[in-house]
Amino acid sequence: MNGLNYKSNLGIFYTNNCSPAVVSYCLNDIKKFSDQIDILTCSWKPIPGNPFKHVLAATKNRNHLNIIIQILQLLYLAKNINQYEYVSFLEHDVLYPDSYFSFDPLKKECKGFVNMNYIGLSNNGFQKRIQNDRPLHQITMRFNEAVDHFESTVKLALNNKEVFLEPKELQVRHSKDPAIHINHGVHFTTHHRIYSHNIYENDIFWGDGKLLMQKIMGTEN
Repeated sequence: MNGLNYKSNLGIFYTNNCSPAVVSYCLNDIKKFSDQIDILTCSWKPIPGNPFKHVLAATKNRNHLNIIIQILQLLYLAKNINQYEYVSFLEHDVLYPDSYFSFDPLKKECKGFVNMNYIGLSNNGFQKRIQNDRPLHQITMRFNEAVDHFESTVKLALNNKEVFLEPKELQVRHSKDPAIHINHGVHFTTHHRIYSHNIYENDIFWGDGKLLMQKIMGTEN
């Protein structure tokens, strides 16, 4: 089905509901992209006020296999909705700038790209990264390439093989403004450790970091 109400680009948002305040804030923030992309969500339990099409996670284990299964649930759901060209992986503790989905079409031979303009956010302010990870939360792929990748990855995970969620051979992109990984203290992977302990207070796009974190956590005065 390729209805006029559907867009060619998709964002999939998946979460284990580990930090409800952060999850809700990030989900509400991506509403701003509703006129640019379709958004589908998968969570371990329902998220109050979720405006997007949603499926509950089929499995609930804190491991990479579970993440892969949630991603595949969303990709398979999407295949029944529309013939999407691109899919972006929107993680539950990441904020994306307004310009994030303003990108040129990929060249024919390119599977996807990773945005390398991202920073961290702690309770005290913003953090530059000290390691150049290529995290899934900054990756956009051709939809069919994403399905192939995660179908291959789930087979490895089911056979207790080492898996890497992030595909290789991606182009590098730098968005106009930085995305933010929220370092809220409840993390499954060690990705939060790649951000510097040196804090800076203000970002040109995002404003006051300490105030932003208070808004996210619902602790502002």
